Amino acid sequence: MSFESELPASLAEVAQRCRDETERFFRRLIPDTRFCMELFRRGLARREGDAFAHVIANYTPLVDMWVKRHSAFPKSGEESSYFVTAAFEKLWMAVSPARFARFVDLKALLSYLKLCVHSSIIDHLRSQDCHASLGDEGQTGSSEPVAPAPLLSSPERAEIWSAVMQRVQNEKEQLVLHACFALRMKPGEVIEAFPEVFQNAQELYRTKQNLLERLRRDQALRKYLAPYA
Repeated sequence: MSFESELPASLAEVAQRCRDETERFFRRLIPDTRFCMELFRRGLARREGDAFAHVIANYTPLVDMWVKRHSAFPKSGEESSYFVTAAFEKLWMAVSPARFARFVDLKALLSYLKLCVHSSIIDHLRSQDCHASLGDEGQTGSSEPVAPAPLLSSPERAEIWSAVMQRVQNEKEQLVLHACFALRMKPGEVIEAFPEVFQNAQELYRTKQNLLERLRRDQALRKYLAPYA
């Protein structure tokens, strides 16, 4: 019997059980995560809009809490709902049906959703800084040269990123890859955002170093990257 066949066929039943188990989690009881994982699967892997709407409804309070606790949120000048919406949009766009299979459990999915919260806030602040810089240049008449375009096209970068992702072995490495390299978060920011994943800086550095050393030793990856070196 498959995993899916053991669960209710009705979306309403799955969504209700997910809500019930989420309440158990917040009461510090051990939840049955199968129902919430199934709700995510229908929403992201099967791209069912109604299922993803239930995901949003169920996890909005948690995402809102993450937003309000983020150290950079007070500087954003936005309501928390702005970033809640942005985080779910990032999740929908980033997790394709094929990519969903890489998330081994609900904890991994929620860690990624939390990363989407951080990314949404940081992207917003960077956008504000960029607009401010452009405004300053217009006022002072600065003629600083525009930075050169990246050497790699978007499809090329996507191919390389996919090749690296295939060599990630666990949730911690996946988080390090996205946080430290894609979002360029500082170690302290990663630990602050994910205290449940990394207990201290040593654990983060060890995970990051192990990942980098393995990528450097990977002959297939080195050959793949050779044309872009």
